[in-house]
Amino acid sequence: MMGQYAKGSDVVLATATKSYVEVAYNWIYRLRNTPYHHNYLVVGMEDGLCDMLKDITKKQSHTIPIDGVMCLQIDHPAFGLGNATLNISWSYWQKRTQVIIKILELGFNVLHSDVDAIWMRPPFGVGHPITGTGHDIVFSRGGYPGDIARQWGFGTSCMGLVYFRSTSSRIIELLKISLKHGDDQSGINRALLSWEMRWQDYTPIAGAQEGVPMKLKKDSVSDSQIFSVLNVPPEIVLRDCQNMELPGTLFVAHCLSGNRGEEKIRSFHRRHLFFDDVLPRSRLLGSRSSRHLHDEVDDFVG
Repeated sequence: MMGQYAKGSDVVLATATKSYVEVAYNWIYRLRNTPYHHNYLVVGMEDGLCDMLKDITKKQSHTIPIDGVMCLQIDHPAFGLGNATLNISWSYWQKRTQVIIKILELGFNVLHSDVDAIWMRPPFGVGHPITGTGHDIVFSRGGYPGDIARQWGFGTSCMGLVYFRSTSSRIIELLKISLKHGDDQSGINRALLSWEMRWQDYTPIAGAQEGVPMKLKKDSVSDSQIFSVLNVPPEIVLRDCQNMELPGTLFVAHCLSGNRGEEKIRSFHRRHLFFDDVLPRSRLLGSRSSRHLHDEVDDFVG
């Protein structure tokens, strides 16, 4: 599955359902000018998602060097999850966490991005606020669950944009604890809380917080297994984009919008973040549903 990667290298991961196929393609398109345009993996959470992505690629006349889309279905044997698409006892978020765990167990770092998290600048380089600070886990900032946000005082850790290094088996243990909750964001924050995260200001990045799980220190875990966590501020990964221009210093625009694929695309169009904003409309996927979708977008943006 991961033959093109060296152990310890970064795997850029995203997951999507069929209703998000154009959102997922837009995410891939935005990687075209980054070092990750060959180094990503999309996991199809429904049967047929990968075929749909490849179909869109064939119908676009611009070139994205993606070897026909690097996509695997969730029930691919490499993930070891069995027929996960039929396992209704697992939520979408639990399946996604299982994939992250599997890749970490294989010895790779995971940069997980929601497909509606749009990279404005590539996430690489020494000192980069997401992959270059040396922390073992780097989270974007959320506000859910609210009780934990109030307790910590600055917000919570968001799974929609997160970087995991394969540096400690305790990170995998933390993710497995998070699986006890159907929602990965609730799960990861409650797992961190149970491990007694102690946060402090991370002065190299204004507004960032860093911490370590004090429970591991109390349990006399070896220093090599005690991981560090960074939580970056909204100025780096923006969530609330309402009524504002996207700042030029932004790294990722992960704008809050509705949950349906159509609503995401409308939001992208408003901010000129959708791939067809810079391409002739004739290059769009030519299906009836796609034409109807883009008629709705035209009505919305006027």
